[in-house]
Amino acid sequence: MIELVVVLAVIGLLTSMAQPAFDGLMARLSLRSASMTVIQTLRTARSRAMAEGRAYAVMFDGGGTSYQVTGGAEVDRVPLPPRVTFGAAAGVLGPPSSPTTPPPASGVTFHQAHVIFLPDGTLSPGPGTIYLTGRGAGTEATMAISVTIAGHPRRYAWEGGQWRVL
Repeated sequence: MIELVVVLAVIGLLTSMAQPAFDGLMARLSLRSASMTVIQTLRTARSRAMAEGRAYAVMFDGGGTSYQVTGGAEVDRVPLPPRVTFGAAAGVLGPPSSPTTPPPASGVTFHQAHVIFLPDGTLSPGPGTIYLTGRGAGTEATMAISVTIAGHPRRYAWEGGQWRVL
């Protein structure tokens, strides 16, 4: 009986020590998933704008936890997963092409926090970047999605004080 109690105590101790690492891992996985969803949403909006011959807009709730797509028959609201918000962690510099200044608090550099894809696939009013940050157990990770004037999105991860293309 004493051996069983000792084994259960050791398992409990190991579980409590592993929980913060697991929480941080879940935050990073949520961030990665959210960034892939946002980039797919941008690609789909661009493709639909070109295929249907009308503008599609993706509007971001800067500093918040959702965005919406308009242009089709209905407005689609997309929530970010738990632990993920628009914005950048402390110490992150932007834009990814030339990181020199901290990103805006809203996490969105597009004019009025929205992207409009025109029927020819280009952007209006111009290029910009969306910053997403995942938080968990004292850790923060930031990813960015930059969209060129031609409408092509690209994902980046902030690692070791610099941006890495994904």
